[in-house]
Amino acid sequence: MSETRRFMTIPSLDGLRAVSIGLVFASHVGYELTPGGFGVTVFFVLSGYLITTLLRVEHDRDHSISLTAFYRRRFFRIWPALYAVLGIGAVLTLTVGLGNGHVDTFPFLSQVLHYINYFSILYHGKQQPMLGTGVYWSLAVEEHFYLVLPVLFVVLNRLRFAYRNQAVTFLALAAAVVVWRCVLVFYFHASQGRTYYSTDTRADALLLGCALALHRNPMIDPVRETEPQSRAAAILGGAAIVGSLVVRNFEFREGFRYTIQALALVFIIRYVIVAPHSIAGRILNSRPFVWFGQLSFAFYLVHLVVIAEVYKHLQNKMVVAIVTFTLSVSIAWTLQRFVMNPATHLRQRIDARKIAMIASPVP
Repeated sequence: MSETRRFMTIPSLDGLRAVSIGLVFASHVGYELTPGGFGVTVFFVLSGYLITTLLRVEHDRDHSISLTAFYRRRFFRIWPALYAVLGIGAVLTLTVGLGNGHVDTFPFLSQVLHYINYFSILYHGKQQPMLGTGVYWSLAVEEHFYLVLPVLFVVLNRLRFAYRNQAVTFLALAAAVVVWRCVLVFYFHASQGRTYYSTDTRADALLLGCALALHRNPMIDPVRETEPQSRAAAILGGAAIVGSLVVRNFEFREGFRYTIQALALVFIIRYVIVAPHSIAGRILNSRPFVWFGQLSFAFYLVHLVVIAEVYKHLQNKMVVAIVTFTLSVSIAWTLQRFVMNPATHLRQRIDARKIAMIASPVP
């Protein structure tokens, strides 16, 4: 089993993904009090943590990082499903009237090329993304981050930065994001869309996840605190998240809320990883949560399209929630089974072939 495969089974990680996508789904169905935006922040922190953990494992094992292998993993993990959903959605839109019945060129290209978040902010024409594909903005944020993260990690290691100092660097970058976001909010009076969708104003959550992976990583480094201490920190983190959701002031929300939530999540993630047998850990590691968490990416890609279509025919919110959840899970499972799993197997075969070539070079 490869190191990458091994670390895909970090305790509670899939369960946290399940909670995150559940919050996003409930918000999109129409339960306005559900913090769907918080669910996206959870995804960002988890992504930063997992990807940096994998980079750290590779560096500790090989004393180097293969950028080619990194981008190959990202390509086969994300792009097949992303483009399958986008392409099939476009075909169905043009042939059977899915969504609004037409595919506008500019927003479609922005999704294909991963700049839909900035397109949505800067473009003021009449063209719109296909109905139900608005979630692609967060995927664009992560794609932008993946372009930078491994290169920065390689540079810091070549400069012989200890992991602790690398964590400090990422924390400093997260602080810079907060300062920049506050400048936009308090001085330039930026709109919510500008601060919510932009990579330069949402990267703090990813950066804080990276910092957790680099210093006192609960999967790699010795755990110094006791379980009660870790639990207390997680409880305080949960209280901070609730408090950040209660405060409705626009400046606070757009200036500080995302960072407060991401920082609180760092302590919650630590606890549920180091205490998998706690009540929270047992729930997150239960089969239903793990199964749904493993479907979360595919579910995220399709659920909003399904919601938009079902709302054309049904109006009762509870009925819509049940129908769209069932349909979205079914489509996500199909996407996982026939697109994502074959892509993963292909990538593994490519990796195995390259390893074999290195181990047995042609004379």
